[in-house]
Formats: sequence, structure tokens, C-alpha cells
Amino acid sequence: MTVWADVLDGGDFGEFDFLPPVDETLLEAPLGGSPSEGTDVSDVSSEVAPSKKSVHQRPKRVNKLMVELLSLHEDRAELERQLMELESRRKGRLQTLSASALKWRHLARTQLQLKLKVLRENERLRASIAEQSSLQQKLEDVVLKKPRLMMMKMEDDEWRVFKLSANGEKRLVAIHAIADRQLEIIDSEMLLLNLVDTTEDIWDVRAGPSSTTAGAIVGEGIRCTLLHGSLAAVLDATWKALVRGHAQSKSSSVLGVFKSYTIDDDTVYVRKTYHSSDGSFKVNSSVIMKKQVADDGRAFRIVFRTVLDDVAHPSEGDSYVNDEYGWIHVEDVDARAQYKSYIRTNIMLPKHGDKLAELMGALYLEEGQAMATQMKDNPVKLTRLLFDAALRSFEALVHEILDKSNA
Repeated sequence: MTVWADVLDGGDFGEFDFLPPVDETLLEAPLGGSPSEGTDVSDVSSEVAPSKKSVHQRPKRVNKLMVELLSLHEDRAELERQLMELESRRKGRLQTLSASALKWRHLARTQLQLKLKVLRENERLRASIAEQSSLQQKLEDVVLKKPRLMMMKMEDDEWRVFKLSANGEKRLVAIHAIADRQLEIIDSEMLLLNLVDTTEDIWDVRAGPSSTTAGAIVGEGIRCTLLHGSLAAVLDATWKALVRGHAQSKSSSVLGVFKSYTIDDDTVYVRKTYHSSDGSFKVNSSVIMKKQVADDGRAFRIVFRTVLDDVAHPSEGDSYVNDEYGWIHVEDVDARAQYKSYIRTNIMLPKHGDKLAELMGALYLEEGQAMATQMKDNPVKLTRLLFDAALRSFEALVHEILDKSNA
């Protein structure tokens, strides 16, 4: 055996002890430089890859605006889908609702709209009151134009207290505003009076002391009945009865002056003055009347409201001004007309209350002034009696006109 063999076999020669120990893994690696079978290639690449990326690859830039726009478009598409689904469900529910349910749904929506409108008006009025108070406190420090503008605003709202301006344009605006407000409250009062779905025959006349005004008497009349005739014929008869003969005098001792102003095809302003033959006492009644077709032609409504102050036609100081309003609602029910009406009057007893009683008795009562004189000490009972007579007189006139049209 040679010396090299002895060395490789672990021979005990010490000639090369000064050399460092040999790394045996180098002897296991092939000469071509490829890793041996026991070496994990992924370990080597994982150590090298990060260094390459850090040198050659740049960070990716994200357009945040485009991402937000895409997100908003997706949200919009989803909301539109949900809206279409809700609309489809709503239409499906409406198709299954009965006519009565649809009417109550319409009433509920109308009442909500009126409530919101009243809240907005109250807020505006509070702001107006605050502005007026501020102007009153600083009146000496402001220019004259500011109070003038405020007075113009106040004049624009005078219709709320049933006052008509002498100015032609403002007068027309006020007449329509008063009539439209009366049309708006019909649904609310029908709900309060339980008249929405009723088909009963009702005749109810009430009278009593006012709960809000000391010394005043409130009279109310409620009527519900069926009339024979078409809706158009009943509308024509009711409208003519209101315009022509709201009060037919039962006595020749009462004289009347009537003047009618046509505002448009659906609106009329009527001024009436009644006075005794000796002219000692007068009653003024200036009434706005308006008719409206409702429920797609299946019903109609008429409202009337007295004006408390007409600047263009002022009342005389010793005359009594009538404070009254009411409405009539007629709808088609089985080829007949379901008639519903409500009237309310506020009577402020004047110092000459006996003269008012005598004049009203002569207007409405068959016995005339004699009965009114006997009952003038009981104004509540007299008011109820006069109300009952006035309603019967009006309904008789409606039937008379209706019978002539059907003949």
C-alpha cells in the first residue's frame, strides 16, 4: 500500500497536520456546479429571489379615485335594483287592496301632507312673529322701507283671518287661498265626524256655548243621505241652491240685497245683506263658494266660507257679520249619489241680540218674529231651531231643482 492510500485510510502520518480540515460537502458536490440530490433547490432560490425583486421590480400604484368610483357605481346599481324591487312589491300590494283600503290609504297620505304643511306654516309664522318683534323694538333705528315691506307681508297673509284686500290682484289671490284651505280640511273633518265610510241616514243639529270664545254660541249641522239622480245633476242642483237661495225669507218684513261675482267657472263670491223693513238692524253675509271634482270624477265637493272683513265693501258699524263655513261631499254609490254635508256657525251675540233673533226668525221660521221673540232669552235653543230650519229649507231647494232636472 502506498503512502496516499495510508493517508486516505486514516493512516497515522502527521506531515499535513498544519493544513485546515477539509469541508466534506465540497467533495460531495458534482464538478458541473449543479446541486446534489440532497440539496433543496427551493431553499437556494428563496434566498436569491428577494434580492432580485428588490432590485428590478417597482411597487404597483393603485388609483384610489377609480376604485372609489367603481364602488359608487356598484352601490348605485344595487340601490336601483332594490328600488325596483320595492316598487314592484308596492304595485303588487296596491293591486290586492280593496277600494275601501285604497281610500283609507289616500286619506292617510293626505293627512300626513296636511300635517307637514301646517308644521311648515307654523314655523314660518313663528319666524314672522319674531321678525315683527325685532322690528318693533328697533323701529326708530331702521329705514322706513323695512316696515313697509313687513306690512306688505302682513297684508299677503290677511286671508288667514278671512279678510279681503281692496287691491284687485291680492283680492283674487285671497279668495282662492280661502277656498283652497276649506277644501283641504274636508278629509280631516270627515274623519272627526265619522263620515268617511258611513252610509246611514244622518240628521244631526247641535248648538251650545263656544269652548274658545266667551259669550259666543256654536251651531253645527251634519247631514248624510242618498239622493236620486246622477252625480252631475246633484252637483248642478246643489251649486244652484247655494248660489241662488241660501236664505229664502219667510216674512215680507225682511228685505234682502244680493250681488254675485263670478271668479271663474268653479268659484263664486256672493254678498248678501238682510235688514228689517225699518232698517234698524242688518246682517251681512259675504260668502266664497268653490266646487271641485274629486276621485277621478267619481265624487265632487263644494265649500263655502264667509268673509269677516271686506275692505272693498266694508260693513256698516251697526250691522252683524255672519261667521259661517261648511262643505258638501257627494260620491257615486250604486248609481245613486251619497250626500254628506257639514256646516258650522259662530254667533257672537251683539248688544242688540233681540233684533238679531227677530231678523233670523223672520228669515227661517214659518212663525217668524213671534217665535224668535219668545225664545230670545234662550239663544242656544233658538240657534238649534234656526239651524234645523235653515238646513231643511236648503235641502228642499236642492230636491226642487233636482226634480225639475229629472223631469
